Parts: sequence; C-alpha cells; structure tokens
Amino acid sequence: MEDKLKYATEREKEAYKLRQEGKTYKTIGEEMGITPSRAQVLVKNAERRIRGYEAYCERVRKQRKKDLEIYDLKISYGELKIIADLLYEKLKPYERKIPANINFDREACKSKFPYEYFLMNDALKNITETLDLPTYLYNIR
Repeated sequence: MEDKLKYATEREKEAYKLRQEGKTYKTIGEEMGITPSRAQVLVKNAERRIRGYEAYCERVRKQRKKDLEIYDLKISYGELKIIADLLYEKLKPYERKIPANINFDREACKSKFPYEYFLMNDALKNITETLDLPTYLYNIR
C-alpha cells in the first residue's frame, strides 16, 4: 500500500487510509479538521496518484519484458565488434565506481546502478562470447 501512495501528500495518505477503513467523508473531515468536500478531494487526489503510479509500474514491467526479447538479427562480425566497443565505452564510467579489489555482487548493486547498466553489461557479455573475443579487452562483471 505504501508504494502505491508513494507520491501522495501526507494529508492525501491520511484521508485515503481513513476512507479505506470505511469512514465517510464527513467523518474523515471531522477527524482531520477539514470540510467533507475537502476530504473527498484529498481521497480523489490520492486515488488519481495511485492510478498514475500503477500505470507507470505497468509500463516499466512491459518495457523490461520487451528488453529481454530475443531477436534474430542478420548482423556481421564487424558490426557486432563495433557494438561491443561502444557498449564498453558506455560502461566505463560505471566501472570506475566499482573498486577493482572487490567481488562484484549484482544483487547488492542493483539499487546503485541504473537498469540499463545491467542490460548493456549482459549484451556485451553475449557479444564477446558469440564473437569469441579476448576477455582481457573488456572488463565484464
């Protein structure tokens, strides 16, 4: 519930929770020291924010599912090598944030790196394995 109300104001959260308990707008207004119509506005605003948050979460879920779809592309060795080089350049700023002497734990780092970092890293790993490129050229975690 708290995630859904993440972007609601404190007053909206309070009014929404009271409404979920089955209280009327009049009762909510009395408890919060506001008019019943203001209580209704707060609840409706919270519901609007919940719908917006749920729509956003659904878009993110669909995009992440799409990000993992496999495509059969007709692409040359040279083209893939260029893509690997570009991915590696794009990953370098993130690699500088990871001390060289630590064991990289993907799960622990998920909150510290953007989702795209892991997509690029996995793509680079797949390309280097497919092309049988020397691993010392790319620091893949």
